[in-house]
Amino acid sequence: MFVMGLLLSAALLGCEGNGNEGLVNANLNAHDLNWRSDAKASLPRQEVTAAVIDQAIHVIGGISIISFTNWHEVYHVDTDSWEVSVPYPVPIHHSTVLADQGRLYAFGGYPAFPFTSLALAFSWSPGDLVWTALPLLPRARGAHGAALVDGKIYLIGGNDILSRQLAEVDVFDIATQTWSRAADLPTPREHLSVTTQDGLIYAIGGRLNTLTTNLATFEVYDPQLDQWKSLPDMPTARGGGAAVSYRGQIVMLGGERSDGTYEAVEAYDPVSQTWSRLPDLATSRHGLAAAVVNDRLYSLLGGPNPTISFSTVNESLGSE
Repeated sequence: MFVMGLLLSAALLGCEGNGNEGLVNANLNAHDLNWRSDAKASLPRQEVTAAVIDQAIHVIGGISIISFTNWHEVYHVDTDSWEVSVPYPVPIHHSTVLADQGRLYAFGGYPAFPFTSLALAFSWSPGDLVWTALPLLPRARGAHGAALVDGKIYLIGGNDILSRQLAEVDVFDIATQTWSRAADLPTPREHLSVTTQDGLIYAIGGRLNTLTTNLATFEVYDPQLDQWKSLPDMPTARGGGAAVSYRGQIVMLGGERSDGTYEAVEAYDPVSQTWSRLPDLATSRHGLAAAVVNDRLYSLLGGPNPTISFSTVNESLGSE
């Protein structure tokens, strides 16, 4: 693990409401769902990223108590246990990682303070002794989102090297190892959350560099048409959360505002085109990772307080 001093300060102004007034429970049989505490990670971190290979959740990078880290830790769902794996090539946070056919693909992020975006990309699969460098991103980006559809990885939103919000969507073709462009993101923003369902890519929330500029923006991209369209705003404007597809709905959890972190878990039903409420996070956090394995939604690590805070929390939502 690379160790660096962490000297961060933040001037936080204003206060945002939680935006949950009048919100009803979701159609995911919310009354049958509950959060469970699972084995904790070994290193407290926030601003991590994660992807699933088989029944193992690989959690990469993050900001820890004393450092920016290249930590690569694996949570084995079947044994409820963690192990340390091959470290990422550089300390990294605010990055993205996805898995395809048993291999991880990681893109961009911030290496240290100040938060200067990277154009680096690497891949790794279990059994590899080191990560393999991939072609550089067309533009550096951090605090972005990413999605995988039909062998192509879409990098969406985030900040460039000058902390400007990116509209450009860059597409990495895994088979040819080449980059191309897709239609621009209609609402450029950073700290957004991105996930996929049924071949569509959803971009949710985000902000404009400060905790007082959280957005409720919700947009969907169709790779077949190369077109974006707007969807009903998320009930809670938030950035720094995580999103997954779970039981046919788009689920958003976590995030931060200037006076706290969000416990609200909200679900969007693409059929009815409505938002609803799932059980709140047991431990509200920002900069967390989320993954779905064996019909359970896992929320991993993240900061329980705004800006610089850390945890080893591992909690999962499901029916028991």
